[in-house]
Amino acid sequence: MKLAPSSLDWALEHVRRHGDTDKFPRSFEIDVISRQWASVRAQLANVDLTTHRWRGERKMLVPKDAVSFRNAAQLDPLDSLLLAGLIYEVGVQIEAKRSPLQDHRVFSYRFAPAPDGTLFRPDQWDQFWETSIQRARASSVVLTLDITDFYNQISHHSMENQLTRCGLAVPVTKVLMNLVKSSTYSVSKGIPVGPHPTHLLAEASLMPIDELLLQRGLEYCRYVDDINIFCDSDQTAHVALFAVAGALDQYHKLTLNRSKTRVLPSRQFVPIAQQKANDQPINSREESILAIIKKYATGPYNPIPVSVLTPQDLAKFSQSALEDILAAYLGASEPDYVRLRFFIRRLSQVGVPGAVEYIVSNLSKLLPALAEVTVYLNAATPQYHGSWNNLGAQLLVLLESPLAKESEYLQMVILGLFGRIAELNHIAKLTGRYASSSASAQREIVLAAAAAGADAWLRTLKVDFSRFDPWLRRAFAFAVRVLPPDERTFWIKEVKPLASPLELAILEDSKP
Repeated sequence: MKLAPSSLDWALEHVRRHGDTDKFPRSFEIDVISRQWASVRAQLANVDLTTHRWRGERKMLVPKDAVSFRNAAQLDPLDSLLLAGLIYEVGVQIEAKRSPLQDHRVFSYRFAPAPDGTLFRPDQWDQFWETSIQRARASSVVLTLDITDFYNQISHHSMENQLTRCGLAVPVTKVLMNLVKSSTYSVSKGIPVGPHPTHLLAEASLMPIDELLLQRGLEYCRYVDDINIFCDSDQTAHVALFAVAGALDQYHKLTLNRSKTRVLPSRQFVPIAQQKANDQPINSREESILAIIKKYATGPYNPIPVSVLTPQDLAKFSQSALEDILAAYLGASEPDYVRLRFFIRRLSQVGVPGAVEYIVSNLSKLLPALAEVTVYLNAATPQYHGSWNNLGAQLLVLLESPLAKESEYLQMVILGLFGRIAELNHIAKLTGRYASSSASAQREIVLAAAAAGADAWLRTLKVDFSRFDPWLRRAFAFAVRVLPPDERTFWIKEVKPLASPLELAILEDSKP
């Protein structure tokens, strides 16, 4: 069982455009793979997925909001491509078994791959709430449900049953189950959180719930694990509650989130839903900025050159305006991190630098948005003319904080900024941390050393290459490009016999 070259080409476009995960900063391997695609694709086209061993992922505890976390995964870069290519080929079979799009009941992650690497239809969060409002007004009572820790609790056995029901060939189902099992080790539940294609597997696992509600004659709207059920009486709502709770327990041993499960009169539900459905900027300054971005944008991810903005429009992105917006978000009693992440992504499209200093100074408060923050800082680098060196010093102070010392994820993201923005400098202090750092932090220090051209320090690590973990090995294989050509050529020749396929591509990319 092998993937078609066209599927692999699409998978590359997918990870180039959307990354290999929405929880971790973009990895340098994606760009190397793009440059070495001819040889990488030839290797991947020969992979027999039925015997392939999914391995090499890394998992970290990632902040979800101010007080909760999720265990997120980043697959080996080649595995990310294989998974994306496989879902591209078989996703249509899963989508065909789901509640029909035209019925307006299931709004999340509708499979619709596009040539540019987009996997799903445009987000339908607003449509989910707008349809819920319409149906609530035609009902007396609304039952709102939320599943506790959904992605981490999905039963492997039930998921396998649903994939089989979708008509996937036995080998395909086996390949996908091997992936989720390799990610959860000895626990027979949960799927990798972070890779975009796994959203479709999660949706497949909830098809029995969709079918149960339909068979019971209940009108409903669902967005992932948020479910609104529209009833004509309290009794009908409570019967539906017992039915769904029983089905969740039967299929997945899932439970409902008590704090988010309620039976509400429609007149109380509608204003709550309206607040969620309406695009509500936190203040007038954000509203003005988003209107400008919408005016110039050619797509939700396409960059907007600062040069195309009129002076009047550019003035709206002043430092004071951006700091005012961010301070409003972080100053809320319960910050809306979903909305904040959206705003930072929009700023990244333009790359205006006005928020750089505020973000670096308040990084510890932005933990649930760190992936978006790194994208923004990268985009703003060409336009920022302040002192990167001073910002680097602030980041080093944050690394010494108790919070950073407790979080491997925070350490990785902060150190990763030094590798992406060489102007942050302070390489001597970074390399001084290397020996006492975790492997994930060491990877970022090595990449920072490469960005700073610290060849003398990197030279001292050559003898340790064979003892590094795969993520650190790849970083060092990339970093050797700063060594003198003769030394680099000799070392690459020496380690090539022991290199993995992806390491070989990186070494080839590092050649003089």
